[in-house]
Amino acid sequence: FEAWRPQPEPIPPEGGERKVIASLTRNTSLAPLTIRFQDPDGNPIPFRDLKAALDAPVHLGGKDVGAITYETGEALQFPTLPSGRYRFGVRSPSYAPAEFEADVLAGEKNETTVKLSVPARLRIRFVAPERLMVRFRIVHAGRLARAFPLKEDGSPAEGSGSVATGDAGTLFGGLPPGTCTIEVTSPELIATSRSVVLTAGETSELEMEVRKR
Repeated sequence: FEAWRPQPEPIPPEGGERKVIASLTRNTSLAPLTIRFQDPDGNPIPFRDLKAALDAPVHLGGKDVGAITYETGEALQFPTLPSGRYRFGVRSPSYAPAEFEADVLAGEKNETTVKLSVPARLRIRFVAPERLMVRFRIVHAGRLARAFPLKEDGSPAEGSGSVATGDAGTLFGGLPPGTCTIEVTSPELIATSRSVVLTAGETSELEMEVRKR
């Protein structure tokens, strides 16, 4: 419903009573959107099973839509969105990042289906004369890529934005195929970067030497 903006009403004297009747009208520019997902073979995937991170939806008409609420379950559901065309981004440890657009038409029950693709994986091993904690980022096509730490069996692992040197390496999933650049961002280390070409469905290996400033 549209916001109700009442007119000022005088406060009645003690013991008095005043009733106010509000006339509410439905905001016809809002509509729901349901997004369903499929694996690369076209099989449906419950959104809750993706363990996904959702980028903030962007209204391509430039409208400031404010805070957006959504629900997760079998599908990703937005109960009320201002009409227009939106860009969405979904990142999951089990699939390549997906960016897509969808139209929200006023008065319609809007639905769209997104087929996800096979991700690439990358094992990073940092080497140094001493044990260090290395902070880094992964850049793909000029944008930061979300990397999900994985266990050896491919299931999600606990992790942060840093990796210790001297370990066997840390496996990351949910990466896009193509050229990715790993940039060391620890302030106490010499800034360095390395690029690697990632292939969908394969695990690439990268070893980087790091040193203190």
